[in-house]
Amino acid sequence: MQGRPPSVTDRISSELRDEILRGRYQAGDRLPSERELAERFDTHRGAVREALKKLEQLGIAEIRRGGARAAPIEEASLDIVRHLMELDNPPDPHLFDQIFEVFGGLFSHAARLAAERADDEQRARVAAILAQLTHDDLPVLEEHERIQELSELFVEASQNMIFALVRRGLHTEFIERIENHKTLLRPPDAERAPLLGAIAKAMAERDGPAAANAVYDLTRAVRIQAVAILEAERDRRREEDRVEGARRR
Repeated sequence: MQGRPPSVTDRISSELRDEILRGRYQAGDRLPSERELAERFDTHRGAVREALKKLEQLGIAEIRRGGARAAPIEEASLDIVRHLMELDNPPDPHLFDQIFEVFGGLFSHAARLAAERADDEQRARVAAILAQLTHDDLPVLEEHERIQELSELFVEASQNMIFALVRRGLHTEFIERIENHKTLLRPPDAERAPLLGAIAKAMAERDGPAAANAVYDLTRAVRIQAVAILEAERDRRREEDRVEGARRR
């Protein structure tokens, strides 16, 4: 069953949103007037007004007397991350790095608290997941699921509700957006076993700092490899576009 086609209001807001995120309008720049947008999208000014309100709710536009202006991206709501991720395919390597740096920081601190606070059942579950992840022949989809299960378990064992809320938001806005790029979250083969072993040892010994360091090192290794993959993919696509453009000329 296909979803409902976007309304004209959604179409206006999404096009203007992408133009702002791509830098066509810088912070403080005046956006097209309601009249101009109504003519551009062949609609009435009421639909335009609603579209501009959506941009204001995202935090990327300010509606003032005399018209709407673009707002600084860094002052936008966290919801804008999802739209930034969807601007390009594959995702922007630098954006991926920044988001995963935050995710890694959360993951490592949750691991520290989990090592110190987890009960015996939770420690056993962590040990079982880590044992599964050490298998080199584990399918990518299953490995992705185990990593997500491990991060969720660390947050659960940390006994910190705020971690749970932040993780859910990051998972919804980030992890689910790269479902077609699960290999980006796979630890490098050379570093997988030693780092997973270090996490298991820290959890068994209830050593919070060691658990945090091992998880941080693991997520950092994933970040470095993922950025390299994304940059190579971008370079490949640029070269394909260049060749295709030359062929058409």
